[in-house]
This record gives sequence, structure tokens and C-alpha cells, in this order.
Amino acid sequence: MTLRRTDGTAMPSERGVSAILGLVLLIGMVATISVGILLVAGEMMGDTEQRAENDRIEKSFTVGSSHRSPVLT
Repeated sequence: MTLRRTDGTAMPSERGVSAILGLVLLIGMVATISVGILLVAGEMMGDTEQRAENDRIEKSFTVGSSHRSPVLT
């Protein structure tokens, strides 16, 4: 059995639960968004590193092929 006021307002204990529930939801949302951002940022960093490595390898092949001595036959 719950105690309710006749004027429709919440009891003080019900207001306290609402504040705690709101705080828990806010912390949960912040934590979820933060983890999502970290996962996306980590994936983007991996892609960027892979692209940089591929560019470096491509440049080394280009430089290597231009510095070869001509083959004498």
C-alpha cells in the first residue's frame, strides 16, 4: 500500500527516487556515449595508421625503382 497525498503531489520519498533515477540515467547515457566515441575513434585511428603505412610502402617502392641502375646487356 502506497501513501499518496490527496492533492496529487508526490510524497518526499517518491521525489527522492525520481532524482536518483534521473542521475543514474544521466550517468548511464554519458558512459554509453563515451564508450561509443572511444570505439569509433579507435577504429578511425587504426584506419589512418594503415593508410599511412600503405603510403610509406608505396613511396619506398617508387623511390627504389627510380634509383635502380640501368641493366647493361
